[in-house]
Amino acid sequence: MNEVPKTVGYPDFFVVGAQKSATTTLYQALSQHPAVFVPPIKEPNYFCSDISRQVLKLSATVKSRFSVVENKKQLESLLKCDVLTAHVLREDLYLDLFMAAKPGMLKGDFSVNYLYSEKAAAEIKKVCPTARIIAVLRNPVDRAYSQYAMSVMMGVENRDFSTAIREEMTEDSPMVNINSNGYLERGLYCKQLKRYFDEFPKEQILVIRFEDLIGKNQDTMSAICTFLGIPKIDFHITHEFAGKEARFARINFLLTRYSIKRFFGNWFPRKFKDKLKESYYISGVKQKMLDGDRNILCDWFREDVFELEKLLGHSYSSWSACENSSRHSQR
Repeated sequence: MNEVPKTVGYPDFFVVGAQKSATTTLYQALSQHPAVFVPPIKEPNYFCSDISRQVLKLSATVKSRFSVVENKKQLESLLKCDVLTAHVLREDLYLDLFMAAKPGMLKGDFSVNYLYSEKAAAEIKKVCPTARIIAVLRNPVDRAYSQYAMSVMMGVENRDFSTAIREEMTEDSPMVNINSNGYLERGLYCKQLKRYFDEFPKEQILVIRFEDLIGKNQDTMSAICTFLGIPKIDFHITHEFAGKEARFARINFLLTRYSIKRFFGNWFPRKFKDKLKESYYISGVKQKMLDGDRNILCDWFREDVFELEKLLGHSYSSWSACENSSRHSQR
């Protein structure tokens, strides 16, 4: 006998990614809607067992930079500190994140690893077969550089961008690897989205562009409301483009490498951390993407973009034309 899908208490929709494609902007926007409940942890990462296994193994080392939630004490600690990303491993703890939703509200999970994960689509389908799936896609070249800049800011990357992408191009394993930055692998949207189209009817999937969410935000949010079956409202949307970097990059890298930043970050509220960041980080990214790197990445992603166009029936040709690609300094 087939198991009855367990949908009560679970999310009604999932924003599955892509990383660095304004999913936090969407999370903040939908939090304004009276018919939508967003969890206090934006990315609980419950439905990606392949990634969770890697994170659990890494969490046993002092070098782990991931917040793993295996008991209520750990969850309560993270909630006090307003942590946006964690790896919640237990079902009851995951459902606790949505308990405050009022009857009739739509509940959403905004974990960007669900697009990168090889298991998430099937795991979501097993428990939430009627869920709506939203993916926000950004020019993969710009997305890769934005992720790189974030990694430098966070202290988990000390290579220059040219070296980082060339080393990834020579890696043999195509498997999902949470301990790798995956600047290129996370931008292969077609093979990632296909997992969702294999599991869910196409009418349950909405794919939107980063450029539309940022540049045509009210129209895009109206389309999202229609897709979710909720009334349209006027949203106040802000998106920060300016990048930041640590004042002392080497020290920042060491603080992250040995989990010192995460240790203290888990003990202080977000307002205090935001104030501290104003002094710790400075605006502006010193290194810009070289034209040669942009051309190499345009060529590298071109085949996947072509396959994506066939999958979705929309043109993304500007992503393969470097001279037309969006401003790569956007964050």
